[in-house]
Amino acid sequence: MPSGPTEVLSSLTLQVAFVLNAWYFALFFLAEFAIFIFKDYALPYRASDWSSEFALLWVFAVVEVIRIHFGVRGNLTEQKTPMLVSLAFSFPSLMVYLFFLLWQTYVLRVEVILTVIGIVFLAVEVLVSIVTTANFASHEMFR
Repeated sequence: MPSGPTEVLSSLTLQVAFVLNAWYFALFFLAEFAIFIFKDYALPYRASDWSSEFALLWVFAVVEVIRIHFGVRGNLTEQKTPMLVSLAFSFPSLMVYLFFLLWQTYVLRVEVILTVIGIVFLAVEVLVSIVTTANFASHEMFR
């Protein structure tokens, strides 16, 4: 049994960022879903392009859920392995955000705004995750 108080290493800033991003991503997903339905009816899409971009939205949802889950879990349990998994999933998330921002067949102005907000959330989470993971690793060495 430890004698005396133990130091809390998890980051409140990171936890708030993950929770806000989870809510934001739910909004992003629903908005993109509605935008894709609109695009299907209003814009001349090739069926293969529309279906591949729509499928990418679903894959993105799975990647983001995994990334946020492991980030929250790693932060709350003060373990670096889940944090590293979350950081590893940040790269595919960034690539999908960039696809939606730059390389989609049609990019609407509202998608630009939504995607840039998502990239900002991701950047904040990655930076704070790196600092928090380094903090976990440094305290792990001295236990």
